[in-house]
Amino acid sequence: MNKRIIFIIAGVVAAVAVAIVAIGLITQKPDETEATGPAANVDTALTDGEKSAIEATTKKFVSDMGNYGWYPELIKNPDNSGGPLTDEFFYSQEYTTQDDLKTSMRVLTNSMDYDSAINGSAYNAPFSVETALAGDVSIPDKPIAIGNNTLVEVTVPLASTLSYVSSTMSYMGDDGNFVDAKTVVSTKTFEGELTIRFDKSAGQWYVFEFEDTLGVLATDEWFVVNGDLILPDGVAATTEESYEAGS
Repeated sequence: MNKRIIFIIAGVVAAVAVAIVAIGLITQKPDETEATGPAANVDTALTDGEKSAIEATTKKFVSDMGNYGWYPELIKNPDNSGGPLTDEFFYSQEYTTQDDLKTSMRVLTNSMDYDSAINGSAYNAPFSVETALAGDVSIPDKPIAIGNNTLVEVTVPLASTLSYVSSTMSYMGDDGNFVDAKTVVSTKTFEGELTIRFDKSAGQWYVFEFEDTLGVLATDEWFVVNGDLILPDGVAATTEESYEAGS
């Protein structure tokens, strides 16, 4: 979604169009010719077509919820960005917004129930998240009963890189010398798993619920405060690197 002022009129028109399309996707019944049959049954094996649909939606979830923020190269190499390393500069650039992510989530789940799951805290620092599958997507042969629901559970390994720009605070050192604030670029990598449970509705498979151990998906509560990365409990980076911008 373009944030440049010069395109503000076009952006408003596009936003309205996206909203209309999103609402249509949520409320519209799928074409009968695309339907793959009645509601799921634990005694009925999944067809190859159903497995392909579930795999495609799993990959779409990872792509949309695991890759967001500002352009990675802009974050990793801010000295080559051609602008001042300020929040104002970064926020004038093109980036993924919470509304973009909510629209994607509505399509994946066929509902607005997960709007509040999108992380609103991440946007207090320029960042990028890059996530990819770290293994194959394995689809079970049959659904399983979980509570009152018949669901297909898929668990996939993920690897993610979080890069962000932050500023340290200036302070007076123990030796009495004043230490200036610094702009710092930090890169951290994570490994974990994503579990998605799919429900079948009107012949289509949708995300019913999900959870992950990665910690930096768009649905995870992480944020940056004064240069410190705050992650969900139990989440830790496997590797990390930080350097002062311009060094």
